[in-house]
Amino acid sequence: MLPMACNWHQLPTHNSYILPQECALVMAVSHGQDGPVLPVPQVLWDVEDINLFIATNNNNDMFVYLFTHHSVSGQKLELLSRTTLGKGHAAVVSAAGRLTVRLNSGALDNKVLESHRPLYDQDSSGKHLQKKLSALLKLNRLQDALPLASALGTLEAWKQLGTAAMQLLDVQLALAAFRQVGDAAMVMSLSSLEGIEDRNLLAGSLLVIMEQDYNQAQELLLRSSPPLAALEMRQDLKHWPQALSLAQQLAPDSVAALSKQHAAMLEMVGEHAEARAHYQQVCACCLLCDFCCRLP
Repeated sequence: MLPMACNWHQLPTHNSYILPQECALVMAVSHGQDGPVLPVPQVLWDVEDINLFIATNNNNDMFVYLFTHHSVSGQKLELLSRTTLGKGHAAVVSAAGRLTVRLNSGALDNKVLESHRPLYDQDSSGKHLQKKLSALLKLNRLQDALPLASALGTLEAWKQLGTAAMQLLDVQLALAAFRQVGDAAMVMSLSSLEGIEDRNLLAGSLLVIMEQDYNQAQELLLRSSPPLAALEMRQDLKHWPQALSLAQQLAPDSVAALSKQHAAMLEMVGEHAEARAHYQQVCACCLLCDFCCRLP
């Protein structure tokens, strides 16, 4: 089964799109908003990397794409590189980024895709190894990048690997990388995620650890098996307005306690009028609870 694109994805050519259709990726070009949709001449899947494919148009432009099944951002499709073949030339097969091209004469020639060029460069200098590491990580080839990060032995290389592993939900590899960095706080945070099978919970938690999109993290945590994790995240981050909004939906009994914490923080920063309003809300909640308890 071929991977499915989640959304329309605009190619870097005028009015070009990838359209999801059942379980296959369908390449099409739309000529104007109301014009006909025509198929792209060719989509060539790499025979060694099942998540890599090349799309071509009538100008012999070649767009190299990578499909990612699981990441903190969900499924995604990324453009890796673009190249143009000579007029009349045709791509025959792609294997691990090595492209076989049929020339006008009928002869075959080999070409390395720009996205894979660092992988086949024989230069063994530290600068080149760093480029090779970056190329492997961009291709989601984390296990191939591990010995390279070890060979480089720099904190930056291990951080790159650890961050890429977190992006792809690979907690074990991220742990190994950040242990090499010596980042105890990150190791402790990642250790708490070991064994989590709920992908929404895992992705949301990793976004928080990486201090990235908290709104996306909240959406993922709300879709997880323990949706209260979203409230706990906002509370830990002291995002009181968002925490109060979530508490009203998920845990009404905690609204008073959260309002009190929010009021105390506002008081500390000199926002006395707003703090008083929250203290009044706490009192109102307490009076309501007391009244409800006294009902027969």
